Amino acid sequence: MNFFGQNPRFKSGEIIYREGGRLGPRIQHNLQLIYVYHGHLHVRSGEGRRVVNAGESALLLPGKEEYFTFSSLPTCHHGWVEVLRPRLEPPVLERYDRLREAVPVTSRMRELAGMIGQLREAESGAAFHLHQTLAQAIFFEFLHRAGFSEEEERLPEAVERALSRIARDFGKALTLAELAAAGGVTAQHLGRLFRRNVRQSPIEYLWAFRVREGFRLLAETGLNISEIADRCGFRTPFHFSRLIKRQYGCSPRELRKRYWKDHKVHADRTGE
Repeated sequence: MNFFGQNPRFKSGEIIYREGGRLGPRIQHNLQLIYVYHGHLHVRSGEGRRVVNAGESALLLPGKEEYFTFSSLPTCHHGWVEVLRPRLEPPVLERYDRLREAVPVTSRMRELAGMIGQLREAESGAAFHLHQTLAQAIFFEFLHRAGFSEEEERLPEAVERALSRIARDFGKALTLAELAAAGGVTAQHLGRLFRRNVRQSPIEYLWAFRVREGFRLLAETGLNISEIADRCGFRTPFHFSRLIKRQYGCSPRELRKRYWKDHKVHADRTGE
C-alpha cells in the first residue's frame, strides 16, 4: 500500500507553546504526525476531538479544519513530521481515519527525531536526502506501532482500471457505465467491488476525486473559480462551491484565502 502518495516530500519541526497557547482555526493541507515531549495538547479536527499527552504521537489528516489549545503546564513542547500536500487514495485515507487513538512515542522515534533535529539547519544535498529518509522512517515506525502492515494491499483489477480512468478523465462527464466498461465488469459488480474495497460507490469516489483536485487547484494556482470548476468536471461553479463547502466548511474563495495564509505562515517559520 502506498502510504504517502506519489513522490512524497517530507518536512519537520519543533516548537514550544507557553501555558494556554492556541493555534487555529487552520486548514490542514499536509499529512502530519505530531509527537509531544512535554505537556499536552487538545486538538479539534473536523467533528472529532482528542488529547495528545507527553510521550504520545497522533496523526492529523489533510483537508480538515483544526484548532489547538496547549497545556496549562508552563510549556508544551512538541515536534512533527509531515508529508507535503499528499495525494492519497481513499483506501489509505479510510485506514488513517480509523486510527483515532494516540500511539506511544518509541525510543526509536525519539532517536530518529533527534537525528532530524541535527540536520534541520544543514543545507547540503546529502543532508536533505538523509532528512527525507529519516522523516519517512518516523512515519513507518508510527504506522508499525499503530498496527499497519507495510505490505501493499492490491485492489481488484477492475477497481484499479476504473480508478485509472477517473484519474485520467475526471474533468469529463463520466458515467457509471463508462467506468464499468473501463473495469471490464458490469456496473452492478463494479459497485459491489468499490463498496467492499474503497468504501464508496464509483460515482461517490469520482465526485470526491473532483473535490480534491478542485482543492489542489485552489491551493496551487491562480485560476478563477469558474475555470477550476470546469477543469474538474463540475456542472456549474455553484455546484463546485456547494461541494467544496460541504467538504471543507467554507466557500472556495475563503478556502483559498485560508490555505494561502496558512502556507505563508508555515513558509515564514521554516524559512522557505
